[in-house]
Amino acid sequence: EDDRPTIDTGSIAGSDPDDQETIAGTPAPSFDAPTLPAGSRIGKYAIEGVLGVGGMGAVYRAKQRKPNRRVALKLIRPGALSARILQRFDLEAEILGRLQHPNIAQIYEAGIDAESGSPYFAMEYIAGHELVQYADKHGLSAAKRLELFVKLCDAIIHAHAKGIIHRDIKPGNVIVSGEGEPKVLDFGIARATDASDQHHTMQTHVGQLVGTLYYMSPEQAAGDSASLDTRSDVYALGVVLFELLTGEMPYNLRDKALHEAVRTIVETRPRRLSEIDPSLKGDLDIIMLKALEKDRERRYQSVGELRADILRTLENKPIQARPPSTLYLATKFVRRNTRMTLAAVIVLLVFAFGSIFALNQWYGGIRARQVALDNMLLSLSEMDVQKGLRPDLSKRLLDLYADNGELLFSGDPESLALFYTNLGEAYFGYEDYRRALTQFEKAYKIRSKGLRAPHELLAQGLHHIANAEFYLNEYELARDHYLDTLKMYEALYTSSDPGTAETARTLDHLGSTYVKLGENELAVEMYTKARQLRVDLFGHGSLEVAMSDNSIAWFHVQQGKPEIAEPIYRRALEILQGLDEDDSKPLWVARAKHSLGNTLIALGQYEEARELLTSSLALKTELLSGNKPSVASTLQSLAEVCRLSDDYEKAERYALQVVQIRQEIGDPRLSASQEVLEQIRFEMSN
Repeated sequence: EDDRPTIDTGSIAGSDPDDQETIAGTPAPSFDAPTLPAGSRIGKYAIEGVLGVGGMGAVYRAKQRKPNRRVALKLIRPGALSARILQRFDLEAEILGRLQHPNIAQIYEAGIDAESGSPYFAMEYIAGHELVQYADKHGLSAAKRLELFVKLCDAIIHAHAKGIIHRDIKPGNVIVSGEGEPKVLDFGIARATDASDQHHTMQTHVGQLVGTLYYMSPEQAAGDSASLDTRSDVYALGVVLFELLTGEMPYNLRDKALHEAVRTIVETRPRRLSEIDPSLKGDLDIIMLKALEKDRERRYQSVGELRADILRTLENKPIQARPPSTLYLATKFVRRNTRMTLAAVIVLLVFAFGSIFALNQWYGGIRARQVALDNMLLSLSEMDVQKGLRPDLSKRLLDLYADNGELLFSGDPESLALFYTNLGEAYFGYEDYRRALTQFEKAYKIRSKGLRAPHELLAQGLHHIANAEFYLNEYELARDHYLDTLKMYEALYTSSDPGTAETARTLDHLGSTYVKLGENELAVEMYTKARQLRVDLFGHGSLEVAMSDNSIAWFHVQQGKPEIAEPIYRRALEILQGLDEDDSKPLWVARAKHSLGNTLIALGQYEEARELLTSSLALKTELLSGNKPSVASTLQSLAEVCRLSDDYEKAERYALQVVQIRQEIGDPRLSASQEVLEQIRFEMSN
């Protein structure tokens, strides 16, 4: 295992939820706000686990006894309560109550928990996957994806018929059940269309962004809330269809500041489907361009019109949309090259690393070529920080590697497996867990053909696969693969063997997975075994033991017991600060301060929390160049503690930085961050 600070050789489970660039390391669930532990009760519902956490609260998997059914329970956390948030929450419950459609999640009940005073509503629980994830997981053809999309259109048509504009249609708000039925969720920022209901609808100030930027229509991105109508949802559906068919977005917004991204959506023509997949050329190209028209008058005037053209395509009938005019074609972007030659890859690598030595190694034979590529891949996820290379360029290099692996290592399966492993780690560093999982699975498949279990490389491969599955919220699969990994390590190493460190790491990660599955007794057992192994191997004052302490402290936070977590976090921080100086120490200390600071927020110790988080931010900004998810996480915590301390000016500044960073890196938590910023500004104005 590589011992660089960006590869977690042990575990700080939850020490910093957004330090997920620590690949091959701990699955660290979100820690921005404590969640209710399994077994808690809200009204008549028993909490079983967390489905998702946002800026204002969380959604839980819960069980109702009468009638006997599982529900999704949406709950606002007490610290987020405000008049504006309550109004939005009540509106969502009211809207869901109006909508009765097989492709819209049904609401069962809304109420206020007598003990905590927190508003909640219970709705239909859908066991499944997000829209694009489902299609990819099941290898759906383009035609099957279109059929799925038609059902999504049916749901939105129903909402529009009831006078509701969704305003935040995206794949993450569409869950597809095991039976293949899509269900639309999250009407939290929806608004009414008819005048009689406008007084019930959340009012949005001019120039205020509400929604998820990638899927916003030009008028929504420009903040023109007064003119939004159902055609804004048509546009969002167009973006969803684009992503569903290609796996990509019509615009590249990753490396753009917020104002630049808005300008792109408002002014720039989208890519054609066929630029990404030539098989989609023709009617689908025309349909997409019409759905994504900047001018609403040239767009499909209803979701029904869009749906009708999709059905005509499926039935091989002429579509109603017309091809774009000559003027339209003349103003579109020049199509980008979709592939670069291997020679260009080599030139880019030499430029990125400033090293002729890497080029010499390339030509030094299979083994030297492997070493060169290994070193490059292990560093690639950080090249934007260390070498000033733009993140989009280094990510593009990863994609080029992925396309050429078999060509580079033809006839050398050992090198090819190592190549795919390192490529997966680099994707993991970019939080592209689906691509990381693909590479890890390729590596394991190759090695399983040539090696007999138990074998160290097979165990490592299973561990990588489990880590990726954890971050993809596939906890049952992750658990099974961690257990398989554990069995292999236990067969390979005795208790005194240094390799037992891998056993401890696996136990630690398995503990985190059990927490996610609500199996707390097993989680404690795994964490305890991992810590004892590390004490026996490395001693009480070691980095590895500090990692275990952080995992155990995080567990107590997740159980709603920050008072138990605090002294354990302090012990871990003390250990880390007492370690000998090396390149990894500052980053571990930064993460530990972040975790302790968050815990102190939960305990109401705002002054010390602010000091710790400020110190953590300074270290991370220096070490991570200010553009990593981890930096945004600490900024988010600082925004929260400043808000709670009534320092709204600094809270707004920190929250705005979070939004900018998460927009630049395409973080899926952008929408939640925008909600936090909105709440802070609302409280400032009152």
